[in-house]
Amino acid sequence: MPTTDHLAPIWVRSFRQQGLDPDCAQWLVELWLEAKQPLAEQATQAMQMRLCGVAVKEIQSAFGLKHHATVQRWSETALTRTLAPHLSRLESWIGEIGVGTPVEEVAKGSGVEPRLIETALHGWPPVTRVSAEQQGRAAALWRDGKSLDQVGETLGWSPARIRQLIPEEDLVLEPAHVTPTDLETRLGWSRAQVKAARKQGLNRPGLLGGSRPWKRGWRHGNEEHVGEADCAAVLA
Repeated sequence: MPTTDHLAPIWVRSFRQQGLDPDCAQWLVELWLEAKQPLAEQATQAMQMRLCGVAVKEIQSAFGLKHHATVQRWSETALTRTLAPHLSRLESWIGEIGVGTPVEEVAKGSGVEPRLIETALHGWPPVTRVSAEQQGRAAALWRDGKSLDQVGETLGWSPARIRQLIPEEDLVLEPAHVTPTDLETRLGWSRAQVKAARKQGLNRPGLLGGSRPWKRGWRHGNEEHVGEADCAAVLA
């Protein structure tokens, strides 16, 4: 049975737009993958967030993008690249699930996430809404010193989703000497957002130069500062 009979229509269309027929031989898939440039980190993050049920407009806001179509393009490109090596397994996935094998077991046997299988067969998962109670729990875990990975493991969400749940005024950055890479990694900021923060003052993205400074201890040169800091010069 052709692979396109198993794939959700969105992926059949996306693969063809990117120059690959999903029904082609595996060696052609491998050639297609070899010809592609490495995925941008933001594209992978956008895909993971959509797999977790984050809305496109929410991701757009998180990355400071002007157009939601950019999120769609990034996430679809990342998904097709991630799925391509497994196209030949689609029929077996359908067969195993059809006889009652839990999708988690099917995914484990293939070395992929269950969400990838479900999304390949049915399209993007529906957007999940987060309650105020869940958001509060995420923020409390973060304030207690848990890492993004630990918060995500506790709540069953990805670190990318956790970044969207914790109010930015509650974030505490460590170590005290915060580098641009720290900001990108811990907050999910783009390099452009970091540069803008350094120029205009280190406040929340979208409110640069506003009245709410980030609260943290700072080290600038040989001097240490404790408390509030709203000067981008403290960034290395």
